[in-house]
Amino acid sequence: MPLAKKILARHALAKEIDSPAGIAICHAFGQACGSVHAKGLAIGCPIYDLSSILYRYGKEKAIKPILKRMEEYLRPIVVWRSRTAFLAGFLLD
Repeated sequence: MPLAKKILARHALAKEIDSPAGIAICHAFGQACGSVHAKGLAIGCPIYDLSSILYRYGKEKAIKPILKRMEEYLRPIVVWRSRTAFLAGFLLD
């Protein structure tokens, strides 16, 4: 099965699940995998992932888990931004 069909199968799996949190996770996985074909899909992964947390915990209790997950997404960005700045400076010397 070609890669694109396997990715679409992840999205289709969501139709077999009753849980809104589970459905969101299926779509998050599909979006993440699909980003190898279309970079615009990459943003779908964290959006669906954060949505799954909201569904799992409910509006009142989801704030802390959502903030924790957001930190998990942002930490590597901050680290690599500083490394990239170092490398770029090194190359300019």
